[in-house]
Amino acid sequence: MKTSFFTIILAFLLAFSAGAQEFTSEMKTIFTDTESSSFRIQQIESAIDSKDNVHIVFMNSENHVYYGTNKTGEWSFERLKYFDTYYKEDADIMQQPNIVVDNNDNLHIVAIDQNRQNFVYGMKSANGGEFNLKSVEITPTPSYLSVFSAMSGETTDLAIDKNGGLHFVCKADYRDESDFSYNQAAVYFEKPANAEKWQLSVLMYDKEWDDRSWSYGDNASILCYQDKVYLTFGGSNELFFGSRNISSGVWNFEPLVSTSDEFINSKKWMTSMAVDKNGSLKVAFFDETDDENSPWHGLTVFSKGACISSGWNATEYFDNSRAKSVPSVAFDNNGHFYMALGRNELTLVHQTCDCKATYEKIYENTDNKGDFTNIVVDKNNTIYAFYSSNHDNHLYLLTTKPRESTSACNFTPRITNYTGKTNLKPGEKWTATITAQDPECDKIKFESIIHNDIFTVTDNGNGTATITATMPEGSGTGTPGLSVWALDDKHPDIDDNTSVITFELKITAGGTEEGNITIKNPCK
Repeated sequence: MKTSFFTIILAFLLAFSAGAQEFTSEMKTIFTDTESSSFRIQQIESAIDSKDNVHIVFMNSENHVYYGTNKTGEWSFERLKYFDTYYKEDADIMQQPNIVVDNNDNLHIVAIDQNRQNFVYGMKSANGGEFNLKSVEITPTPSYLSVFSAMSGETTDLAIDKNGGLHFVCKADYRDESDFSYNQAAVYFEKPANAEKWQLSVLMYDKEWDDRSWSYGDNASILCYQDKVYLTFGGSNELFFGSRNISSGVWNFEPLVSTSDEFINSKKWMTSMAVDKNGSLKVAFFDETDDENSPWHGLTVFSKGACISSGWNATEYFDNSRAKSVPSVAFDNNGHFYMALGRNELTLVHQTCDCKATYEKIYENTDNKGDFTNIVVDKNNTIYAFYSSNHDNHLYLLTTKPRESTSACNFTPRITNYTGKTNLKPGEKWTATITAQDPECDKIKFESIIHNDIFTVTDNGNGTATITATMPEGSGTGTPGLSVWALDDKHPDIDDNTSVITFELKITAGGTEEGNITIKNPCK
C-alpha cells in the first residue's frame, strides 16, 4: 500500500541569524498517523542517496513500519510488510526500523520482527521495485533472543561500510547454543557484503548480573568511516565507545562515562554519533543522573580529533542541559556541526567557531515537544531534521539551509598535561615536560616569549615540549619561573585565547618548599 499524505506547513520560511552564520528554516508536518489512537511515532531513521533524495523509515504505536521519500519532489509513504520465514506467512508487525543507502543508491532496511526474537532485512534497488523484507538467518543460531522493545524507549541502529557490508546493533537478552545467558547485553550483527547470514556477537554484558544487574547496549549508535566501524552505547551506569577495523572483527572499547550505584537514576542513553570528512568524531548522549553530587547531568557532547593522539573532550550543552534530550548529530560536507534536540521543545542548534565553541539555536518551536529526532545533511549542506512526539500523531520535518558557505571550526590547542616538580635546591638540575592536544590535529608548536636564561625549552615536534634548567648556586632562595604557550599554524600568535602553562619554582636550602604550576585554557 503506497499513500501520499498531505503536507501541512506549520511555520513559514524563517530567516534566522545564529551568530555570524545565517540560516533559513521551514517546518512542516509531512505525515499524520491516522490509524494509531495513542499518538506515538517512534524511531525515525533517514538516509540520503547520491541524487540528494531523502529516504526515511519510522514506526507507529501499532508496530507498523513506514517508508517515505521525497524522490518525486513531494513526500510519499508506504506501510511495509515482510515474509516471516518461521511462520511461513506475510506479516506487517515490526519495530525499530533502520535505513541506509549503499554506494550504488540501493536502499537497505533492517527492522525487528513481530515477536522481537529476530530481525528482518530487505534491499530495494536504485532502479525501483520492492524491498522484499524477510526474516534473516543468524549465526550462531540463538537458543533465545529477545530485543528490547521500542515501547521501553530502546532504539537500534544500522550502518553500511564502503564494501557494502551491514552492521547492526541493539540491546537484547540472548542465550547462546549452550544456553548461556547474556542479560541486557549489547549485541552486534554483521552481514559482510554478498553474504547471506548475519554473524552475531555479544559486545558487552554484566558478568556480575546476579549481584548488580547492570545493562549495556542502551540506545546504541553505529557508523562506518573508511576502514573503521565506530560504535557507542549506554547502559545503567556506563557509556562506552568502541572501534574496530572492517576486516579484523576485534573490537576495542573505552569507557567515556562511569557512574557508581550510589547515584540515583544513573542511566546513560539517547546516544548519537557523527564523523566528519577528516575523521573527527562527536558523540552526544543524555545522562539521567539527578544527584546534584554527580559530575554528569543531562545532555553532553564528546569530541575527538582525527589524529591517533587525540583524546576525548566533553562539553555540557549550554542551555539547560536537563531540559534537552534525544540528540541527533551530524556534520555537513564542510565539517560544520549540527544537533537536533527534543524534550520540552523542538530545537536545532549548530556549533559556532568562537573560542568557547558555543552551541547556538537555529530554530526552536516551544509549542511542540519532541521525543524522537533524526538529522541528515545533503551534498548542498541542506539540513533535514525530523521530529516526533508522544503527545501528537505528526511527523515533523525542519528543512534548514545556510545562507552562506559553512566552514569547519578550528580551535586553539590545549595544554593537557605536564610533569616536573617545583621544590628545588641551589644548583639542582630540573626537567619538566608539557603535553598539548589540538582538536583538529594541527601541528603544535610551543613558544616562550621571555624567560630567565637558565631555562631551555625544546619543542619535540609531537605535541610535547621538554624544559630543562639548572638552579643558580648559592645559599639564598629564589623563585625562577617561565610561561609556555601552545600554538598551531592556524593560531600562530599569542592572544587571550592561547593556552598557557606557568611554572613558578621555589629554591630553598632544603628544597622542601613547593612552588606553583598553573594551566590556563581559555577556550573549550
